Amino acid sequence: MSIVRFDAVNIRNIQQASIFPSNRINLIAGCNGSGKTSLLEAIHLLALGKSFRTHQIHKVVASGADRLVVFAEYISDNNVSFALGVERSKETTRLRINGCNVGKVAELAQLVPLQLINPDSHQLIELGPRHRRQFVDWGMFHVEQEFFPVWCRFNQALRQRNAALRLGASDTEISVWHSEMSVCADHISDMRRSYVADLIPVARAVVEKLSGITPLDIRFFPGWSGEEQYEHCLNHSIKTDRNLGYTRHGPHRADLSISVGGVQARDRVSRGEQKLIAAALRLSQLELMKIKTRRSCILLIDDLPSELDETHRELFIDYLYKLSCQIFITTTESGLLGDKMEIVDKVFHVEHGNIEEVI
Repeated sequence: MSIVRFDAVNIRNIQQASIFPSNRINLIAGCNGSGKTSLLEAIHLLALGKSFRTHQIHKVVASGADRLVVFAEYISDNNVSFALGVERSKETTRLRINGCNVGKVAELAQLVPLQLINPDSHQLIELGPRHRRQFVDWGMFHVEQEFFPVWCRFNQALRQRNAALRLGASDTEISVWHSEMSVCADHISDMRRSYVADLIPVARAVVEKLSGITPLDIRFFPGWSGEEQYEHCLNHSIKTDRNLGYTRHGPHRADLSISVGGVQARDRVSRGEQKLIAAALRLSQLELMKIKTRRSCILLIDDLPSELDETHRELFIDYLYKLSCQIFITTTESGLLGDKMEIVDKVFHVEHGNIEEVI
């Protein structure tokens, strides 16, 4: 999977840009504030319909413009060409595949697996369960076809139960949703548990290779006590949930425990090591997706080289070179890559929102 042409209009300080990237390693170089990250943001927006920097689209649209447009031509792993387009404004969202309107961002995301590693990646280790659920569910979405429909069914029933709780409905009216939620929750948790089990050996190998940190352990928690059937848990928690106005337990509260040597990683390793572990975990997802689906992923790396010391930077770049996927790396100075510049296929220089390929 790779982008062969990418166009962006009115993305922050990028008024208009068109690039033809390599299908391997592309370096995006420029000063701070030049528009490097905005280019990655545009690629991310096209694949997922949203920015990774803000939930407010008006902050992404260039000053003085009323909408942004991103467009790309892709070639899939089996050499099928297709085109995606996204137009966003404060009021409207238009998504297109091969010139035809589509209604759901998931249709774009399914076509273009995309992974992001940026300076905030350590949040996977340091912050709350939401980040780790998103991490697992990215893999589930691209590896297990049954996951997304079941997850949508669960969330629909969850919203109905929460609404009933807030309206002060009777126990009988609330429990109407318990059977559907239980069936979906069990299926979701079984799929997640299986995915994490498959990911662990891959993740351990990548983490050790990039950081030398060992032993890494990952444990999955489904979001309710494993000793109790989920439907029983829902029945027993109606009173407390009604007082709170939401459902406390379930797959929407699932989490991972990521530890090193039996101690939570956030308490055991430094911030820099957290970033390395988080980056390695995301790279292991790419490896596992390739094993299970034979599909590759587009990888965005925002300013990571500057986060690493020379030894770990070289290990990381060597690892990227061996990956069979298209990669975009931003940096403030190409010199950070040292003699590893030879692995870069194309270099794009960004200045004041203008992007030019360096020949």
